[in-house]
Amino acid sequence: MPGTLEATQGAAGPMPRGPRPAGSPGRFLPAALVLLLTLCLDPAAALAPELAEVEPAPRLSVTFNPKSRRLTWDCRENATDARCFMLHKEKGPIEIKPWGKACACTFNYAPLHGGVTFEVHATVRGRPVREELLYPNPGHEGTAARNFSCFIYDAGSLNCTWARGPAAPGDVQYFLFIENTKTQTEQECPLYSPDSGTHTGCHLRDLSALGFRNYFLLNGTSLAAPIQYFDSIWTAKEIERLSPPDNVTVYCNTSHCRIRWRPPQTWIPLTYKDFTYQLDIQRRHAGLGSGTPPVQVAGEAENEYCFPSPEPRARQAVRVRVADVRGGPWSAWSRPAAFAAAPNSPPQALTPGRARPCASTSRWCWAPSYAPWSSASSSEGLLGSVLCAPACHRSRIK
Repeated sequence: MPGTLEATQGAAGPMPRGPRPAGSPGRFLPAALVLLLTLCLDPAAALAPELAEVEPAPRLSVTFNPKSRRLTWDCRENATDARCFMLHKEKGPIEIKPWGKACACTFNYAPLHGGVTFEVHATVRGRPVREELLYPNPGHEGTAARNFSCFIYDAGSLNCTWARGPAAPGDVQYFLFIENTKTQTEQECPLYSPDSGTHTGCHLRDLSALGFRNYFLLNGTSLAAPIQYFDSIWTAKEIERLSPPDNVTVYCNTSHCRIRWRPPQTWIPLTYKDFTYQLDIQRRHAGLGSGTPPVQVAGEAENEYCFPSPEPRARQAVRVRVADVRGGPWSAWSRPAAFAAAPNSPPQALTPGRARPCASTSRWCWAPSYAPWSSASSSEGLLGSVLCAPACHRSRIK
């Protein structure tokens, strides 16, 4: 038997092909090769059937038109339950919905020069879809106009000014467009004021196309570089500068003086209740604004202020200015109106039809709507010397 074993191990020919035991790996080799070849020739066959049939995610192809402020998307996707968002840096997220089955949303006027992001949320074939659109301010940084401001003056003229952007090229030219947000009527500035050839201001003498709320767009052009734009929204009331009160007059009798004035003309319709006034009354030799603080009074249908001023009185002057009662800057002062009793002249009578009789005397005093001086120390001595004053004045001082 050792000889047999030795001969078997040293045989150079192939091993004998006798029957293999059941379960031997060689029995299944052909099937494994078939599977391997199948995977190499068709990799998709290894995927599960449900994964191989997944459709690509739908795209809405969102676009934005800044002129119409309209955000649109592809209607072929048949999107439902759509919602539109504007992610504004100053105003925060603004959400609106389209009308009916429209594939668009129209946003209200808003400044866009800082760049905004739009989003559309919808459902397409039962799947939620969210698509984003970045809308930056095109152009080179620092080329937009700076320090833009506008104001309405003289109840019918508009003046706007701005400065060149720090990175604007030498050939930059700016153009101003103003749009009424209600009528969507747009007009370009008809009269520019240049600085070294570049528009840096605008004058508008006809405000008939302006509305209460207006959109201002200041863009620019250059052959050297694209120019960024600047835009803003202002109401006419925000930018109107009030003119000084008109027709300031003073009438005096032996004991009192009455000051009357007219309210300023305004481009935005206002009532007398919208105004508050300051009166600066000083002796002429002391100079206006150098003595007694101004007296502040509320607007009335007929503006007038009465204060004790017994004869003989020194030569005095008064000037008046106005502001919006809700806040805002004061107007310029009116032209001073001087007053004093002329020597040896009869007392000037005040119209009794606007006066009231005093409770303790039959004398008449003028303008009961206002109390004298806001300072108690200055009023008590004067009131004590005029018998009718305590009964004739109703305080309207603010």
